[in-house]
Amino acid sequence: MEKITRRNFLQIAGAAAFLGAAGTLTGCSDGTLPSPDGSTPLTSVKMIKANEIWKWQNTDPIDSFGNIYYKAVNYVVLDVRKSGIYGEQSERSGYRNFTSEYYTAQKYNKLTMTIAPDQEMCNEGSAYVKVYADDKLVKVSNEIGRKTKPFTMSVDITGADFVKLVVQLYVGNMVVTGTLDSDEGAIIIADAKLWKN
Repeated sequence: MEKITRRNFLQIAGAAAFLGAAGTLTGCSDGTLPSPDGSTPLTSVKMIKANEIWKWQNTDPIDSFGNIYYKAVNYVVLDVRKSGIYGEQSERSGYRNFTSEYYTAQKYNKLTMTIAPDQEMCNEGSAYVKVYADDKLVKVSNEIGRKTKPFTMSVDITGADFVKLVVQLYVGNMVVTGTLDSDEGAIIIADAKLWKN
């Protein structure tokens, strides 16, 4: 067992005291700190499950219009080509589902996020974003294509213990042939935030 130095002990104790004080001052006893705008980043609550493609801050977040999302509180690029992860069977023909679920403990009433086509979105690629609150579908985006301008999706999640995001990416005939076509979907989700009343 490694011996802890007095200096390391004081650093750890100071960090714990800061988090405790921050929790007391903000009412966030679970260690999640609100952003300056009063929201809580989705990535700061417990992720219950996710496909391997859901790696927040995973790669260059540049959309098909050249907008860059590095300054977002969080971002994820969902792209089958880059990740090599093919997701789960979707009810939409030619699409695959990529799911992540979060424990929100009935603390929030709204989820917001910016959605945009990734720079790698193929010309004929498409995607959809679905949001579930306690396994009940509460919102589905319009089809997202390469020419879809970035937009903010706002979803009522009042009273939900669990919030699930399902991104449906078009993968064409990959399911049949085992190889990717030239028309796959790829999107960016950025600034995914939870809001209280």
